[in-house]
Amino acid sequence: MKKAILILATLLSLGACSSAPSALSESRSIAITLSFPSKQVDMEEDETYQLAPTTNSKKNISYKSLNEDICIVSGMGLLLAKEVGEADILASVEGVSETIKVVVKAAKSNGSIVLTKSSAIGEVGKTYQIEATSAFSFIYESNDEKVLTVNDSGLVTFLSEGNASVLVKDGESVAQVSFDIYTSAIKTASDWLSFLSEGQSETKRFYLANDIDFANVAYEAKVVDTDFHKLGYACEVNGFGHRLKNIDLRKNKKQCLIGTIMGAYLHEIAFDNVQATAPLGLAPTIYGFLPVNGDYGHWNGVDNTRTKIHNIEIRYSLEEVDYFYGLADWLYGGEVNNVFISVSSQKELDISSWSALANQIVHYHVLTLSDYLVYGDKNVPNRMYDQTQGKALTLENALISRGKMDVIYNAITSFPRDLWTLTLDALPQLKPTL
Repeated sequence: MKKAILILATLLSLGACSSAPSALSESRSIAITLSFPSKQVDMEEDETYQLAPTTNSKKNISYKSLNEDICIVSGMGLLLAKEVGEADILASVEGVSETIKVVVKAAKSNGSIVLTKSSAIGEVGKTYQIEATSAFSFIYESNDEKVLTVNDSGLVTFLSEGNASVLVKDGESVAQVSFDIYTSAIKTASDWLSFLSEGQSETKRFYLANDIDFANVAYEAKVVDTDFHKLGYACEVNGFGHRLKNIDLRKNKKQCLIGTIMGAYLHEIAFDNVQATAPLGLAPTIYGFLPVNGDYGHWNGVDNTRTKIHNIEIRYSLEEVDYFYGLADWLYGGEVNNVFISVSSQKELDISSWSALANQIVHYHVLTLSDYLVYGDKNVPNRMYDQTQGKALTLENALISRGKMDVIYNAITSFPRDLWTLTLDALPQLKPTL
């Protein structure tokens, strides 16, 4: 029995040996394949990318960069782009090789467009060149071609007053340059006096480009009782915190700083060292809104036609005084806030019987007044106004005081810090923002 089992085992062993050469021959006849899913990989500087070639080999694929200055590759096929350029990556397995091209472009981070300025002031009829950098070329687009246009090189042309912007595109990123467009800049005493002498329409916008000194300059607002177009309707003047200083009104019949106001928007203007004997503030008459068909008693309900007087500073230096009205003789409504008026004198002056705000308030529509501060080092008016009639009148934080710290405290707690210099040791002062 043992002998039979031994013979059978021997026969099985011989059969297995005789079939092995056939299987080995079959395995050697299979061709090794190696391929990439694409012929090229696009990358950016410092970017990584995992190669994923396909092969029927069971062995590991080896990799080699043929230009390691541009791109390197790990033993597992992980690419790292180093510099802009091109490199071939060689993959090999069991004697079979395949290459793939890597194209490296400049890296673009989030928001790759760098603007020299993201906002600017423009003047009608003038131009502005946008300055920007990127690895790619730009496309420029105006968001309002009635206000401004822009050409292919980024040169902006200002067509009308208003606010508009230009979109700067480089194919993937988008940046924006915002523009605030005015009729013209006021740079000199002559510019300001010319502005005052003309009637300005509601579409006009002006801005102070710098401080202006009126020392030895005859200053006079054009005030004619029968001519109501002064400062013109809804005209805007943005002072950007600049100062009109050393203004002498003493020889003027109507001692005001601007002239009749109706529907105007005046903001961030400082009048410094104003000399007067009968000051009327900004105007003999301030109407609360743009009149409708010449009717000064009806507001058309559009907010941008209301008179707005925001962030105004007036510093008087008085020697003699006949009467005193801080903002106007007649005030017909509107919106007044963040106003500081200072009255200084070399001697005691009796202005207590006059008005810190206005003589007469006749508000056909709403008059809203807030954060209106009047300070006098020797004397101050004893009232805000003499008489009032009309519709709703709102006075909030209206202060008349000889107490310096009272005024300073009120200013610190109510005036906007981005527009005013507010400290515990000095009266509030507008700060230049342009």
